Amino acid sequence: MRRRIKLPETDRGPRAVVVLGTKAYLANYFSDSLSVIDLTATYPKVETIALGPKQEWTKIRKGEFYFHDATICFQGWQSCASCHPGNARVDGLNWDCSMTALAIRRTPRACCSPTSRLPP
Repeated sequence: MRRRIKLPETDRGPRAVVVLGTKAYLANYFSDSLSVIDLTATYPKVETIALGPKQEWTKIRKGEFYFHDATICFQGWQSCASCHPGNARVDGLNWDCSMTALAIRRTPRACCSPTSRLPP
């Protein structure tokens, strides 16, 4: 009933999903593209549709991407934006008060410490 379908590295920042018939369409914020997945296939392949020309990765856009990228954070499932919602990130406080997070770490900022996987 539930399975994870990995998106290609080029499809970055999925923000919305719509299922129409047997296909799922994902809107990717950072890659300005749509991912199309056939849900009836045993091993679904993801088709990518570009919505326009690729944007240049400025320092600001790259920083926003890293702030929302969970793959560079502790355990690879929670991004900085998960704990610091909206404009709360400017206060530098850790907003994750879940019992799981409190049980996992002993220091208040451990989940916000990026690993060595931070891209250039």
